[in-house]
Amino acid sequence: METFPDHQAFALHPASACPGNADNSAASQKARVFAWLRTQGPLSTLTARRELDVLHPAGRIQALREDGHNIRTHWRTEETRLGRPHRVAEYVLLDPPRA
Repeated sequence: METFPDHQAFALHPASACPGNADNSAASQKARVFAWLRTQGPLSTLTARRELDVLHPAGRIQALREDGHNIRTHWRTEETRLGRPHRVAEYVLLDPPRA
């Protein structure tokens, strides 16, 4: 079984945190998002951008849904680094992939 690093490893080395992610292709970004959802839990838009280097998280989530993963979107307000509030998506992996 593949293992993934903890939250701190994602934060320090997002591009290399998941096995097989040597680039920033859509496939690599999708793998990072999926690994986070499986190992860390909910992922917000800002966290995906800041810690996983995924600039369009909604696109990666859509691709995971097309792969059959059951991912729920919740809306919340989160502050940027400048302290400005933004309405952002928070993605939650609910259960194993649909058949």
